[in-house]
This record gives sequence, structure tokens and C-alpha cells, in this order.
Amino acid sequence: MHIFTFPPINISSVELHNPTFVQQLTELISLYQIDPTIIELEITETCLVAADLMSVSTLEEIHDLGINLTLDDFGTGYTAFSQLINYPVSCLKIDKTFIDNLNSEDKTTSTMIKAILSIADSYQLKTVGEGVENHQQYEFLLDQGCDMLQGYLFSKPLLWKDLKNKLSETNQQPFLFKK
Repeated sequence: MHIFTFPPINISSVELHNPTFVQQLTELISLYQIDPTIIELEITETCLVAADLMSVSTLEEIHDLGINLTLDDFGTGYTAFSQLINYPVSCLKIDKTFIDNLNSEDKTTSTMIKAILSIADSYQLKTVGEGVENHQQYEFLLDQGCDMLQGYLFSKPLLWKDLKNKLSETNQQPFLFKK
């Protein structure tokens, strides 16, 4: 069975400080009769670093609606792993800068990615490796248990019509890498 999900929607700290944001989301979900569990909102880690009580409260209200929250660009800010428990996120996106440095002689990056994946697993968070561009990155992330991968290895950004064509050409699996 194929479950349709919307592409993630980026939100900023401005929305987290908008007192009517959650009400507007609720009204739109009701108006268009959308299952909130298929909606994913992304916030950047730097947005969370600046989060105050109002922001966290807004995130909790969004989460209570059933909407999934993803922490984007993880590893680039200053969120301590222990702080993750305070935020109602369900997914971490490992920043592309880590993925880019996987092939370097220095093993610090691979160790950091392993740590992020391990922590995410302990918090029962899904993970996405951003910016996968080659087979070595792909293999490493899969071997380490990363849940999802995205990047130019699979496809460059596409216009909607081109995406629809690609989906129909490849039997709805356009972005699976085949060896």
C-alpha cells in the first residue's frame, strides 16, 4: 500500500512566535480535510537554539495536532543531544556538511554521524541523510541504519510535471538507488 505524504514544509521562528499559527493550521486541516499525520513541518536546529517557552509551546501544540516535526540541518547548531527530549520532533535530518566530509581521511565526521544515528535511535527518531551524492556516502549511511536518504545521487530538484513523469516511468520508485 502506498501512503501519500506531502513534502516537508519549512517553518521559521517567526511562525513559532505567531500566536495564531496553530489556530491557522487547525483551520486549514479542517477546511481541506487533511489527515495531519501526513504533514511534516521542518524547523532548523538554529531555530531551536533560539527557542523560548512560547516556541516550545507552539511546537508541542503542533505535535498534539498529529503533525510530524523534523529538525533540519542537525549537527550545525548547538543543540545538546540531551536537549532533544525537550522538543517534540520525530525526525532528524543530518546536515549535508557532515555527509560531504564522509570521504575525508579524518574519521571525526563518520564518528559524529554514527553518534547522531545512535542518539536518534535511542530517542526513537527517524533520520534523513541530506546531500547524498555518491555511492560511498549511500553505503555508509545505509550500513549505519539511516532511515532515509536524499541528494543528487537519486535526483536533482525537479519541476512537478517532471516528477510526475519520473514516477510513472519507474513504477513509483524513482529515487531508489539500484546497483
